[in-house]
Amino acid sequence: MMTRLVRSEKHRDYLLLILRVTIGVAFIWACAHKIRQPYDFLHAIYSYEIVGPKVGLLVAIMLPWFELLIGMSLLSGLMLGGAFMGVMASCLAFSIANAHAIASELSISCNCFGAIDAGMVGYGTLFRSIMFLICGIVGVCLVTVSQHRLEKV
Repeated sequence: MMTRLVRSEKHRDYLLLILRVTIGVAFIWACAHKIRQPYDFLHAIYSYEIVGPKVGLLVAIMLPWFELLIGMSLLSGLMLGGAFMGVMASCLAFSIANAHAIASELSISCNCFGAIDAGMVGYGTLFRSIMFLICGIVGVCLVTVSQHRLEKV
C-alpha cells in the first residue's frame, strides 16, 4: 500500500513539474513580444472588438506583466496556487475572447506568441486556450493535494 501511495505521489510531483515548466515557458514566451511591441499588442486587443479604448489600453499595459509574473512564479515554484489561478483566469478570458471572435466571424490574427503565431483566430486557438485552462485547473488540484499532503505530515 505504501509503495503505491509513494508512486502516485511521485507521479503527481512529476506531472506538476511538467505543467509548471510547460505553462511557465509558454507564458514568458507569450509576454516577451507583447512587452517589446506594446502597440502591436494594443492593436490586437482592439481587433477583438470587445473593449473600448481605455480598458484596451489598461489590458495592453497590465496583461504582459501579469503573464511574466505567472511564468516566473511557475518556473520558480513560488506561489504556485496563485500562479495556476492566474493561468485559469487569463485562459478563461482568452477563451471567451476567442469564442466571441469566432461567433462574430472576425478575421483577426491571434498573435499570442508573436510572429510564430500569426495564424487567424479559429477553433485551433480556442482549443489551445481551453487546453491551457484545463492544465491550470489540473495544476490547482495538484498543488492543493500536495499542500494537503504536507499539512498531514
